[in-house]
Amino acid sequence: WKSVQGTDYQDEVFGRTGNQKQYNVSVSGGTKDIKYNVGFSHNDEKSIMLGSGYAKNNVNAKINANLNKWLTLDFNARMAYTKLDGLN
Repeated sequence: WKSVQGTDYQDEVFGRTGNQKQYNVSVSGGTKDIKYNVGFSHNDEKSIMLGSGYAKNNVNAKINANLNKWLTLDFNARMAYTKLDGLN
């Protein structure tokens, strides 16, 4: 048996160290009557299984405007993009 070259299937399937990265950034500001907030986040995960991973991006925006004493405008928007690689 010592002369037979074998395959280490654990290395073939679980060939790397898993890791995760997450980044977040947001900007906010405004005046007495108009306020805004915009944000972005990115999440990237690599699992120990080769060919598998997960990535997600989120964007959000919020605007609040006091148009006069009795009327306020609120706007909220969100967008998400997700990518999943590997076996489901």
